Amino acid sequence: MAHTIVVGVDDSSPSLAALRWAARRAVATGQRIRILHVSGPEAVSQSAEAGGALRRAREILRTEFVCQGHRLDIETRLVFGRPLPALVEASLDASLVVVGTHKTGFVQGRVFGSRFLQLPALAHSDVAFVPDSSSLEREGIVVGVDDSSYGRAALAFAASEAERSRAELTLVRAWKGVAPAHEFAPASGAEGALARAERLLDAAAERLRGSHPGLTIRRRILQRATAEALVEASGRCALLVVGASGEGAQLGALGPVVHDTLFNLVAPTIVVRTGFDAATEIALAGAAPGERMTQAAGGRSAG
Repeated sequence: MAHTIVVGVDDSSPSLAALRWAARRAVATGQRIRILHVSGPEAVSQSAEAGGALRRAREILRTEFVCQGHRLDIETRLVFGRPLPALVEASLDASLVVVGTHKTGFVQGRVFGSRFLQLPALAHSDVAFVPDSSSLEREGIVVGVDDSSYGRAALAFAASEAERSRAELTLVRAWKGVAPAHEFAPASGAEGALARAERLLDAAAERLRGSHPGLTIRRRILQRATAEALVEASGRCALLVVGASGEGAQLGALGPVVHDTLFNLVAPTIVVRTGFDAATEIALAGAAPGERMTQAAGGRSAG
């Protein structure tokens, strides 16, 4: 596993919210933070201005984190070119790429623009989107549950995050239709959809109890479109976790649920692109820690 969190900055308010969020995560996980600023290829003459953005970002981290006693390994990088390819390239040796966003789905500032939704479909790492309201007091982790490969990877990621941060984990599943009139109604049509949602959450919770026995797990089934359910359930959570592609989506492409969710963010959200492999299946099956596949992490000491 790469040991670097890349955060794109451009001096906008959402960008600075993303910077602080990424720094808090880097402190908690012991990872390096790389501050990335992208200027257009014609902007070489503006390098002093771009360098100023990086210096201001580094000063924020120094004042608010390093001077407060937090150990933080900071790297800055200035890139001339187009933002999206630069972020995709930066993801090659990163564990996470972080960008700031406004909940209307438009990343503020000239650097990252409105095409940010393509990033999770192209990145080689997981991607985090941090809304400007992320400084609000929040708690708990919410994960959208489905039976796709990315869905299982998102579930494993969310469980590990909840265990690391000692947070409550909420499993969310949406369904559409009319609820059964009484408990003896046949499980067909809409009723069958509700029953399938219940079975899926039951199975997911049972697997997590085997692999993460100390985890506090809640379940929520919402009669909404999936993206609406995720937005509603994550209203006050510290982190929303979703898989890059859900059920019915082409593997490796950004699913429509994630697309719609990102346009209405209310909480920091990680789109999981990595980890959909045998390690995920073993972890969710509740194998002993020594039997699970692991990936090595590296890094450098703070200067």
